[in-house]
Parts: sequence; C-alpha cells; structure tokens
Amino acid sequence: MSLLHLGVRNIRNLIDTDISPGSSVNLVYGANGSGKTSLLESIYVLGHAKSFRASRLRYVIRRDDNHFSVAGKAQQRSGDITPLRIDYQVGQVQIYANKQPLKRTSELAQRLPIILINADSHRLLEDGPRLRRHFMDWGVFHVEHSYLPVWKRYYRALRQRNAALRRDSNGSVDAAWNQELSQTATEVHLKRQRYIERLNPEFFYYVNELLDIEATTIAYSPGWPIDQPLKEFLVKGAAQDRQAGYTRFGPHRADFIVRVNGIPAEQSVSRGQQKLLICALHLAQARVLDQERGAGCVVLVDDLAAELDPRHRNRLLKLLARTNQQVFVTATEHDLFAVDQCPGIRMFHVEQGRVSTVENGGT
Repeated sequence: MSLLHLGVRNIRNLIDTDISPGSSVNLVYGANGSGKTSLLESIYVLGHAKSFRASRLRYVIRRDDNHFSVAGKAQQRSGDITPLRIDYQVGQVQIYANKQPLKRTSELAQRLPIILINADSHRLLEDGPRLRRHFMDWGVFHVEHSYLPVWKRYYRALRQRNAALRRDSNGSVDAAWNQELSQTATEVHLKRQRYIERLNPEFFYYVNELLDIEATTIAYSPGWPIDQPLKEFLVKGAAQDRQAGYTRFGPHRADFIVRVNGIPAEQSVSRGQQKLLICALHLAQARVLDQERGAGCVVLVDDLAAELDPRHRNRLLKLLARTNQQVFVTATEHDLFAVDQCPGIRMFHVEQGRVSTVENGGT
C-alpha cells in the first residue's frame, strides 16, 4: 500500500498542495511551524477521517475558511489504484472511495492502513492499558476482517450489562447478558492472543536491529484469569459488579506489558530507547500485516530525530527504508541524516506552508 498522489486543500497553514510521494522513505523537512506535521496530519485524515492533533475536524480547517479536502490515490500491492477523498464542511464529513460514498470509517481504514509514531507515542508504554488495547485491536482488525463484528458484539453486550448493573438491584437483567458477553469475550481474547504471538518474533527482530538491549518480552493479559470461563466470574462477581457499577473482568480490561530484563520498559530504559521500542512495536505491526494479508501500510514518523543520537537516528532511517512500507518522516533539517545511505529516498521541503519537491535529493 502506498500513496501515489496527495492533494491537500485548506488544512491549517498549508498552501494548497499536490505532491507525488515515493514508495519508500519520504523525508519532509523544514523549520518548526512550517507545516511539516500538518502534511502528516493530512495523510492521517485521509486514512481515518479524524485528526491526531485535534479533537474535532473543524479545528483542522485553515483560518478564515469553512471547509477542507484531502485526496489521494492509494495503490495496492496488486497494482490496483483506489482514489480516496475526504471532504469536510463544519458539521459534516463525506468520505469517498472510487468516487463512491463510504458510510463507515472502518471501510476507509481497510483501504489505507496508517501507523503513526509521534511525540505522544511514549504514552503507549507509560499510560494505562486503553492505548495498548487500541494497539492490539488495530492490528487484529487489519489482519482478521472477522474481528470487528465480534468486537462490536462484545462491547454492545458490555454496555448493556453495565447499564443493567447500575439500575437492576436483583440481577435478573444483567445476568441475561452473561452468555453473550462470555462467548464474544472468548473470541476477542483468542484473536488478540494469536496476534500477540504472531507479533512477538517480529518485535524481537526490530528490537535487535534498533537497540543494544536483550531479554525483551511482551506479556499479554486477557483481562480475566483465563483458566476459567468468563461467565463463571460474571456470575460469582455479580454482586461486586453491581456495587462497583461496571463489569470488572473481561477483554475490556486486557493489557500487555513490554519488559526489559524483567522490568517494565518505561521504568528501565531511557526516553530515546522507549522511542525505539515503540518504533519496533509499530514496525512489527506493519510486518505482520504485510505477511498475513500481503498488504502494506503508510507509516508516519513525526520528528524522527527527537531524543535520538546521530547513530540511532540513522539506524532507524535505514531500517525504515528496508521495511517495504511507504514512510513519511519529518525533521527540521535533511542533513540530520545520512540520506545517501537510503536508496530511493524522496525529499520535500516545507517553508511557510509551501511544500516543494527536492530534486535528486539523496538518490
């Protein structure tokens, strides 16, 4: 999967932009505030119909305008090309693929899988389990297309049971959801477990390529003691659940922990090493998707050089060039990297919102 063309209109400080990215590494450089991150944001919007920088799309619109659009041509490994387009006016978003409207953002995500690594990515290790569950679900969703329906069934049953717990004192209503919750929980768990098992060797590969550390492990927790069916915990713990007002066990409590020498990574490695571990996790995701579905994805890395010394930033850039994925990297200067060691790299300079292609840059 790669973008052959990207067209951006009325997004933040970007001058209306049309570029033809390369299929490997695209290095986007320019001064702070020039519009580099806005270019990555535009790509992200094209794949998600939402922003990673703003809670609402209306905040993405360039000042004094009331709409924006992002269009691109996504090429599959088979060679098939799918035109994609997002049109937004305040209060309304329209999504198109092959000029036909899409009703669900999940349909868009399947057509243009996007992985984002930015300044907030450290939260994957440092924050609570919600982001790690999202990480797992993104991977399983793209590898197993049957996952989304069962995931939705589980969370629908969970919402219904939680509502019943808060209003039903005798437990007759919440008990009615135990069977559905238990059945779908098992399916969600098994798919997540298979995914983590598949992810592990790829993660270890990238850790070895990027870091000089050993004994790195991923420990997956399903959200309840898996030696017993979830239904037993729901029945036995119903009174405590009603007291708490929510279901205390299940896949919605799942998590995974990255450990280095038996210690959680966020407590044992530097911030720069954390960044490389997170890159290893996301690149492993891309590799699993590639191997399982024969589909690549677009990898966005905002401010790659931050918190990395020259040796490790060049190590990461060269590895990105070998991933067989389309990659967009931002930096303040192109000479922060040994670009001559990355065949096929394409460079773009952003200055005061204007994006220009740098001819023969690093090729």
